Amino acid sequence: MKKIFCAALILFSLNNLVSGQESSEKNGPWQNMYSNGKLKATGQFQHGIPIGEFTHYYEDGKKRASVVFSNNGRIAQSTTYYPTGNVMAVGKYIDQQKDSTWLYYADSTDKLLSKEHYIHGNLEGESLTYYPGTKQAAEIIIYKKGKKQGPLLKYFPDGSLMTRGTYVNDLLDGEFFLYYPDGKPQLIGAYSKGEQIGDWKYFDEEGNEMSYDDFVNQSSKPIEVADPDQDPKNKQPF
Repeated sequence: MKKIFCAALILFSLNNLVSGQESSEKNGPWQNMYSNGKLKATGQFQHGIPIGEFTHYYEDGKKRASVVFSNNGRIAQSTTYYPTGNVMAVGKYIDQQKDSTWLYYADSTDKLLSKEHYIHGNLEGESLTYYPGTKQAAEIIIYKKGKKQGPLLKYFPDGSLMTRGTYVNDLLDGEFFLYYPDGKPQLIGAYSKGEQIGDWKYFDEEGNEMSYDDFVNQSSKPIEVADPDQDPKNKQPF
């Protein structure tokens, strides 16, 4: 069975969006160029502080990102784009750290793919991953101060529960369950600080207990889940 991909951070920061720009020497309109002479970014500074909109471009001239600064440069509203022009991610920085709600979109559908909440650069609260183009959650993880802390829940496309577990300090800890789409258990086990412990039990689709080898080799139909290659948080646009 394919694994539902886990939420991860987009691999760029506000420093990438305004890299090398904050300087007391900068004042007025500003441009940055690629090595081949093509326009990379434009914006404006006021005594070293970015103000208004900064626009970043791919080498082919298509918009790569828009960052709008306010509150003396402390707040930045960011929208990044795929090369296709579809929105990749929308969110806010405060003092160059991700803050508040961030939304991520799938390129192929331009539909909401995942949602996260940040406080001072750390993930906080529910992180939801959706089946692309739907409102059905594929995975829910709870974060506290940037660490996975609380229930792990994964779902089949029809909304039935696929996986149930618990995170403690970023590691699986406690009972762990994997289900078939009809609700019967596929496996029952337990973790301690991220390590499997005790006896794990495995079941076929009829509910009969089976060996681990038989469980691995069973010829059940593959379950279609979200594709990690479609997750904009796994991409590095800058």
